[in-house]
Amino acid sequence: MATSFEEYFDTLTEEFPEISEHIGVNFVDFDLKPLDSNATVYLTPILTGVRHHNIWLVEALLDQSIDHLNNCLDLRGEGQTLENMTVNYVLDMALAIKHQNMDAESIDTQKQDETRFNCISEQLELTKTEEGRFVGSENSINSVKNAQNSFIDIKERKLNELIKYSLAKTRLSQVDGSASNYLQRFERAKEVFVNEFKNAFSKLVAVQDGLKIVYNIDSPLPDITDSGYLDKLYLWATNIVYQLDHHSLQQHEYTLYLPLSQGYFSPDADNDNQKHVLVSNFSEQRAAGVFTFKLPKDKIFPNIENPRFRKLSVLVRDDQQNPWFEAYSVNVIAPAQKNAQSQTISQPPIETTAYSSMQSMPQSAPYTGAVYHNIDPSSGQWQISIAKRGSRNTDRATIEDIVLVLHVAGIPTT
Repeated sequence: MATSFEEYFDTLTEEFPEISEHIGVNFVDFDLKPLDSNATVYLTPILTGVRHHNIWLVEALLDQSIDHLNNCLDLRGEGQTLENMTVNYVLDMALAIKHQNMDAESIDTQKQDETRFNCISEQLELTKTEEGRFVGSENSINSVKNAQNSFIDIKERKLNELIKYSLAKTRLSQVDGSASNYLQRFERAKEVFVNEFKNAFSKLVAVQDGLKIVYNIDSPLPDITDSGYLDKLYLWATNIVYQLDHHSLQQHEYTLYLPLSQGYFSPDADNDNQKHVLVSNFSEQRAAGVFTFKLPKDKIFPNIENPRFRKLSVLVRDDQQNPWFEAYSVNVIAPAQKNAQSQTISQPPIETTAYSSMQSMPQSAPYTGAVYHNIDPSSGQWQISIAKRGSRNTDRATIEDIVLVLHVAGIPTT
């Protein structure tokens, strides 16, 4: 019994060698395995190669991956349909060839019988019985001959029509872009499938790494297999969706205002000694226009598990006695992050605008800022660079404090 498409078609073409001649192609040369076979061939290099996706974009990458997987499921269904249509086409052609051969043999046999009948009839016309009567008459013999010839003619015409039908079907199956060109359609569907499958897998690899770093969820991808791996990946991805939904029920999001000069009280602080000053030499750094500082987790986020920020803005407070907002150009560099391979990933500088007004509290300033994705705010050094003068030509020396506004997400520990 054949165990693969190659063996099946090899056996079929041995029994019907005319198939390749009539169909015009050798089906053994085509890989008609299911589309999600041989996953190790094109997925393993992705797993062992360079990662190209931002692992902190966990949710977005997961959504995109599921879209890719859904496309793969649709394409696999189309591929299975084309596999069946291709096999049925080959079997139809094999059966047609078989019938053609049988009809041709039948016609040859009947023609041979006709020849023998003619010979016998000629002898019978000259033979008389003992009583002196002819065994067969000329009319009856001619009737038999005509009937035989008519039957052979019908069978020959039927065979010719069957051959013409088979050839027409064959030519249509070879037309580029034809709906009957099942092999071409299968190959094109396979190309799209492989591309979608690789895209889904590469993003899910990043999701796997991001889950560990961002959410502390250790859920490794299923081992790559040559059969049924699409289903395994889809089940894994949908399970991760469920885990993230459950995680979001526990997660809190809030806005944190962190003055660099005046200092910040942690939630459990009960006196001034517990205030944490981010920049102790504020005047010196202001003169240079560059502020560097860190946000220690035990001081700033003592009761938050795995804190992440997703947006930030910068505000300034100055000593100017005017009712107008002043706008300063600000450049922010968030702390570098470690990826799943322990490589340091530097954050790009973000250009934004910091506003101020007379005696303004941070809440009174309009929001302007930048969007980040699950960055750990306590992983290293921050840097804020501010322009020498604001939009109304105000010198930065008038700035009394800079407030870093973080939109933070995390799971409370208490």
